[in-house]
Amino acid sequence: MSMELTEKWPVLVRHEQAAQWLRIWTDLGRAPRTIDAYAPGLANATLQQRLSVTVRLFYDFLVEEGVRESNPVGRGRYTPGRHFGGESF
Repeated sequence: MSMELTEKWPVLVRHEQAAQWLRIWTDLGRAPRTIDAYAPGLANATLQQRLSVTVRLFYDFLVEEGVRESNPVGRGRYTPGRHFGGESF
């Protein structure tokens, strides 16, 4: 892992798959702000939304790498006839 990533997120040293995933995102040239998406100062709702997307993508990566057979983090689904926004359709 690069020294910069290790210094910024020392906990990643203990989680090789997480470090590898973040390294791939960095190598793909993602913007530093994308990599730093979890920096302090964001609203709680924004953190929750970004975290859920990141966890979903991380599990997609683990499935692609053959570490897991499936992604336990489901994607949102709309079911016709179910309540949406407080109203039934």
